[in-house]
Amino acid sequence: MIANEKELGSDSMVKAKDIGTGFIEKIKGLGIGGGAIILLGVLSQLLFPWWSIALVAFYVGFWVYESPAKSFVYGTAAVTLLWLTYAIIQNSMNTGIISGSISNMMDGKLSVAQLTTFTGVIGGLVGGFSAMTGTMLRHLIKGE
Repeated sequence: MIANEKELGSDSMVKAKDIGTGFIEKIKGLGIGGGAIILLGVLSQLLFPWWSIALVAFYVGFWVYESPAKSFVYGTAAVTLLWLTYAIIQNSMNTGIISGSISNMMDGKLSVAQLTTFTGVIGGLVGGFSAMTGTMLRHLIKGE
C-alpha cells in the first residue's frame, strides 16, 4: 500500500505540474477576445448605454472561436478592466462628487474603492456571461 500511495503522490504532482503549464498557455491565448472586447467596448460605451458592453461581449464571444469557459474568462477580465478604468477616470474627473453622493445613499458605508470594485465586478460578470452565451450559441448553431 505504501508503494501505491507514493506512486499516487508522484502522479498527482506530475498532473499538477501539467495543469500549471496548461494554465499559463491558456492565459497567453486570451488576447484576441479580450482585446476585441476592450477596443469595441470603449467605442460602444462612448456612443451607447451601459448595456451595450453586453452586446459587444456577446458578438465577440460568437465570432472568436473558443470554449465557453475561456470566453467567460476573457469576457470577465476585459470588461472588469474596462469598467474599473472608466470608473477611476470618471471619479478623478469629478473629484469624487458622484461617488460621495452614492456612498451617502448607502448610509456612508461604502468607500470609493469599494464602489469602484463593485462597478468592475458587476461589469465583469455581465461581460463574462455575455461572451459565454455568444460562444454557446455558436456551438449550438454550428454543432461544434
